[in-house]
Amino acid sequence: MKFNVKSSGMLALLLSSAFAATAVGQVVVPATFALPESAADTTKPGFIWNYFQNSGDQNNNNQKTDDALAGLLKDSTGAFLVNNGDPTMQGLIAATGAPLSPPGVKGPSTNSPITFVIATVINMDKGTGSNGNFTPDDTMPGVPGIKADGTSDGTNGQAAEALTYLDLAAGNYTITVNSDDGFRLSMGGAAPSDKINAVMIGECSCGRGASDTTMNFTITKAGLYATRLTWENGGGGANIEFFTTKADGTKVLVNDTANGGVKAYRGVTGGANAYAQKTVPNPGGGVAYDTPIAIELVDGGTPIVTSSVKLSVDGTNVTSTVTKSGNITSIAYTFPAILAPKSKHTVGVAFTDSKAETLSYNFQVADYALLTKDLAVTPDTSKPGFIWNYTQNDQSQPNSVASAESRLAGLIGTNLVDVTVVGAALAAGIPNPTNLFLPAHFEIATTINLDKAAGSNGNITPDDQMPGTPGIDGSSNGQAAEILYYVDLQPGTYQFSVNSDDGFQTTAGLIGDVFKSHVAGQFDGGRGASDTIYRVIVKDAGVYAFRTVWENGGGGSNIELTQKLADGTWVLLNGTGGPKTYRAITSALPTRITQAVPADGSTAGPADKIDVVINEGSDTVTDSSVKLTLNGAPITATVKRTGKVLEASYQPSAPLASGSTNTVTIAYTSTAGSRTESWTYFTGAYNALTKDKVSGYLGGLLGSATFTADKGGQSGKAGDYGLDLTTNGGPVQVIDSSFLTAVNAASHADQLSVSLWVKKYDIANGSAFWFSAPSETRIFQAHIPWSDDNIYFDTQGCCGGGTQRINANISTFADWKDDTFWTNVWHHFVFTKNSNDKNIYIDGQLFLNGQNTSELSADINQLAIGSDNSITGGQFHAVIDDFAVYGAALPLADALALSKGTLPNALPAADKLIAYWNFDDAPKGGATSPTVSIAVDSTGKAVLTYTGTLQSAAAISGPFSNVAGATSPYTIAPGSTLFYRAQQ
Repeated sequence: MKFNVKSSGMLALLLSSAFAATAVGQVVVPATFALPESAADTTKPGFIWNYFQNSGDQNNNNQKTDDALAGLLKDSTGAFLVNNGDPTMQGLIAATGAPLSPPGVKGPSTNSPITFVIATVINMDKGTGSNGNFTPDDTMPGVPGIKADGTSDGTNGQAAEALTYLDLAAGNYTITVNSDDGFRLSMGGAAPSDKINAVMIGECSCGRGASDTTMNFTITKAGLYATRLTWENGGGGANIEFFTTKADGTKVLVNDTANGGVKAYRGVTGGANAYAQKTVPNPGGGVAYDTPIAIELVDGGTPIVTSSVKLSVDGTNVTSTVTKSGNITSIAYTFPAILAPKSKHTVGVAFTDSKAETLSYNFQVADYALLTKDLAVTPDTSKPGFIWNYTQNDQSQPNSVASAESRLAGLIGTNLVDVTVVGAALAAGIPNPTNLFLPAHFEIATTINLDKAAGSNGNITPDDQMPGTPGIDGSSNGQAAEILYYVDLQPGTYQFSVNSDDGFQTTAGLIGDVFKSHVAGQFDGGRGASDTIYRVIVKDAGVYAFRTVWENGGGGSNIELTQKLADGTWVLLNGTGGPKTYRAITSALPTRITQAVPADGSTAGPADKIDVVINEGSDTVTDSSVKLTLNGAPITATVKRTGKVLEASYQPSAPLASGSTNTVTIAYTSTAGSRTESWTYFTGAYNALTKDKVSGYLGGLLGSATFTADKGGQSGKAGDYGLDLTTNGGPVQVIDSSFLTAVNAASHADQLSVSLWVKKYDIANGSAFWFSAPSETRIFQAHIPWSDDNIYFDTQGCCGGGTQRINANISTFADWKDDTFWTNVWHHFVFTKNSNDKNIYIDGQLFLNGQNTSELSADINQLAIGSDNSITGGQFHAVIDDFAVYGAALPLADALALSKGTLPNALPAADKLIAYWNFDDAPKGGATSPTVSIAVDSTGKAVLTYTGTLQSAAAISGPFSNVAGATSPYTIAPGSTLFYRAQQ
């Protein structure tokens, strides 16, 4: 039988609400993973802390963490990054860290983690700071790092894991990680370092300031449970805190036994089942194309028989090298050929100890440029060099590739480029004739070695003057450029480099095609002038298309495109000794698939539309040949042609299973032949769904969020429900992106309003709502209030008083007397922006007016109700009702009407109501969803206890059907491979 939802890593049972929207219940940790409490080694309380640090990799994601701990991180040249953590820096720990090999010694072992022992709690900061919920913090062991030459490596580029066994009684748990930056928490498996069988409780694969992520899980059998908490810091602040919340709301650190915290042990007695303590490639994505397989199995109670070990790849047995040392069985295999970009693979290991066993996991190859003759173009040799499409506006200065793409799409404000600054270009730039937000066009016939002031950055100096900068406002901040070029290449492996301040992304292949354009290299963030070296593999000689997107937030500003030769020499593309480049081609582009949404690897709403756009090129597409399939079954797509553009779309007739993995295939025939492409996306795991009353835009309830009981809404009348975010927090994530398209249209006019009713539980820090975008993470956001009793209203960033923020203390409001104002009764709030003018209305009265000059960006793509933009942080503890968004600034009269009970959709049409959630779609009958739990009986069989109707399916995506004759409790037949959900 299967319980594991592969797409999210969550062990979960599917639930379904009354309106047939499925959702995932909280994680249930299998009772089969429980060790008896008597197995705890009470002489070893606390955690094993394995630590790695090297400032050479400051990415924020959990794949980086696992790679760092496995010793797989490489620098831009392909050399392994060594562990610069300092084993003599003990911090809070009981004993000096013992590195697996001495720091600074060359060889594979220098990149192993350092092992420390923490006998107390996880409440650490890179210094002795005060972050999170428990202060002051302890000092983190291993920091600051130290390089081989004895100089400091600081505290950037950190990765660690805390390994322990938690002593847990049967019941439901609320557990929280406060971190800067990302983390992942998993439980179960044969040991804390079991890389395959553990169940993911939650994660934030992200960069963030010190923020909480609260998770819920269920234990059905008391015992000791193997637990692994990984953590990473890219740069800047660095802390981690690990605690539970009791039923009375009290927070207590794990292993703070003096205050009733969950006990943690770093060791147990007795044997366990065999498990994999090392898996290379690591499960997940981002694996280099030439990574060999290296697996380490740890013996259980009975040693593994070496001769029994068999390795398979994608279901086929392969010949591997198997060796044994002590209780470790090592398996090694090198692929006979490089793996294709973004290809997905399954690794299986079969072996015998006391019985025949199998382990398996999946990994995906990172995207990279593999250039083959079908991607080659014919260059216009009379036009050497590059296209430089350039835009600049310093209103918003985030450092991200997504932000640069928003700028290039004309979504962030007027382009202030000075087209008369020719610089390295052939002539003055050409502004877009119809849209002043779009880039200006320059042509450069020489090389890309540019600086905002013709400075000396990078590997080849001096630099040329960057065309178009400084802008007509005298600024060079908020820049983005698209560099288009075609490179003449012979077969082989090339080391190309971008030296940039700040970020960039280079793609190669069939530019604009979502399947045949590959990310060759990128740095997605801010930095001083630095190199990113990436490999490009050319299978066939030819001229190939490249696109480099570059951005600068503020400060220094340069971009240099080079090749690093085998002897270490740097040469400029199109420069002396470098490959030739051209800025134009004479051949027509073939037909391209320019959009496939939901995007590959993304998480979408259960009812999101599938949409594919085909741009017809040199080959002609037969319209009737365009077909879509979903999870292997044909679906009836609507195919529409507009000139040379075909769009194939499908709207699911019912929401897909929450938390499911879904594979879409597009196929068509053209005069060039047949083409088929497939991709996979996931549906979010939500407690329930709620629809807006304008167009049915979906929001998903997360965390502890639920609907109130009947009469729990603002009016108190029968049939009026509210959104209960609870004291534990749990937001609504708006998951229907078409809603955000409407917001974007409104924000072009720099006008937006949000109206909502609020009744708070407390005055904890949190955000009532948060709009965000690639160009700016905080577009339209409010704290109602922050813990200092101030109401803050931020637009287009934070927290400039003249540009982004207005705020005032609630004590300045005439109707406020004390803090019972928040919790005793409902209050109505309206937040408006009309160009520079901003207002906050409370209960129909003007609370605050202010002026902020930053203009709203038009690339809004996310809305969270009751949290910050990360969804997991900034939790708002309140009940909310009648949340509405308008494309105009509501006047006082409308704010007053709303506060007197006028419904949001009863206001004048001029207010441009975009979306309105009244949360009255709560399942009727008092429950937000069916209940379901899992336990294991004395014979080892799984038993489901549930309400509603039990359904099963062979795949997580369905189709589900009723289990004939099932009653609760229901015993699952041994050997079945099914997914279960309850529906009512």
